[in-house]
Amino acid sequence: MSVEISWLPLLPVLGPALAAVLVLVVDLVLPGRRGPLGAVAGLGLLVGVAGAVVGRLTDDARSLCPPPGASAAGSTCLVDVSPTGSTLQAVTLLAAGAALALLLAARGARDSLSDDASDDVAVVAGVLAGAAGAAVTLGARDLGSWLVGLELATLPFVAVLALRSVRARGSAALDLLVTAVLSFALAALGAGLWVVSTGTLLLDGTTTDGTALGALAEPQRAALTAASVLLVLAAGFKLALVPVHLWAPLSYERGGPAVATALAGVSVTGGLGAILVVVEAVGRADLPGPRLALGVLAAVSLVLGAVMAWRQDDLLRLVAWSGVTQGGWVAAAASVGGSAPAAGYLAVYVVAVVAVLAAVAATGTRLVDHTGLLRRDPLVGLSLAAGLLALAGLPPALVGLLAKVVVLDAVVTAGSWWLAGAAVVGAVVALAVYLRWLAVALRPVPTALVRSDGAGSDLADDLGDDAVEVVTGRRGAAPVVALVAAALVVVTSLAPALLL
Repeated sequence: MSVEISWLPLLPVLGPALAAVLVLVVDLVLPGRRGPLGAVAGLGLLVGVAGAVVGRLTDDARSLCPPPGASAAGSTCLVDVSPTGSTLQAVTLLAAGAALALLLAARGARDSLSDDASDDVAVVAGVLAGAAGAAVTLGARDLGSWLVGLELATLPFVAVLALRSVRARGSAALDLLVTAVLSFALAALGAGLWVVSTGTLLLDGTTTDGTALGALAEPQRAALTAASVLLVLAAGFKLALVPVHLWAPLSYERGGPAVATALAGVSVTGGLGAILVVVEAVGRADLPGPRLALGVLAAVSLVLGAVMAWRQDDLLRLVAWSGVTQGGWVAAAASVGGSAPAAGYLAVYVVAVVAVLAAVAATGTRLVDHTGLLRRDPLVGLSLAAGLLALAGLPPALVGLLAKVVVLDAVVTAGSWWLAGAAVVGAVVALAVYLRWLAVALRPVPTALVRSDGAGSDLADDLGDDAVEVVTGRRGAAPVVALVAAALVVVTSLAPALLL
């Protein structure tokens, strides 16, 4: 059967995907030059962002649709992006651009072991491919595209992590790869059960003959429940939900701030897109199992992530465990059918975490490195404060507070008081985590070691806890990325409808 293709909704996928291919071609023509690589990548991401913004404004982002008059069983568009999905696509592509800026700026610096120009090509192509995968999951309405997009949002970052590991090169990438393979096994098993129970690859809430999923017989409903739970668990790996969260702290720590930005801003969004597609598809079947399972994962993640983040002095591990808690907020909204609150919350999280990680890239990965940051580097310090306040949900970063209120409203309206209680507990503990970090940034610096090359020194250990090493060498794009992300936090706090 022929299909009608609208190219505009496909731009968020085609832009970064074609840019990834062109990056490889450019490297063949102009080997060893990073300038053209950045230009091609930036252009591809801008094309994708433009397509997502237009889709958001027009509220019409459907493509690969059957012609008018098609039968009910084949009347579903294979690409159907909601307005909130279009917003997430734009935020994801912007986060991919921020990650690329940090990754390329870090080449040859002390948070990167690689000085091989060929690594830059693989890194740029990997991030672009991952961004395309995340964009796919946000609009996929068939299992084939869903599976491809889900894995494409993860596997390229295995290579990026291997090439850009700060220390123990490759070990964190291997852990991520093993977990990704396990996730894919769960997704493949879930996809098989979905086809067995519905007779179709479509994720539109109907069977192969157009019958609603709610009308399935009991054996098929049991298989569909198992399929949905497996698919949600596989996608939950990308959101770093408990119990598929153990890859995050190690990957963030060993990958450095730039790789952590790529994982938090791109791969996580792909996971949410995949979860929302499944939850929306089974919503018409009135199956409590998948949403209950997602709610339990959310509750455990909300509390455990916040408690573990409190124990961390390594800021990348802290951000990773904080991401587990933030993923719990997203999953909590999705578990009660709140697709818009879940997507809006994730959009706020991505903007805030990019600001925080860029500030970490500009300053240091230890908590002590940020001592007195607001006094000795006000611009980066204010950017860090904006990101942390948005994550904590505190004024003046009102967009973070509103995001939490919207999620809690959806959870309470659905009557899930136990989940709302877990969210409150997680929010209180996480608040202490972020305020502790801010208190360090506000603290005066009695003794400072200033080194222009950013090299380590044993003198700081000799001077005690009051000594702080201040890196004054070139920090590349990190301060700029931090300022831009912080500016987005301010703008969206004034006009929260841009994200929520």
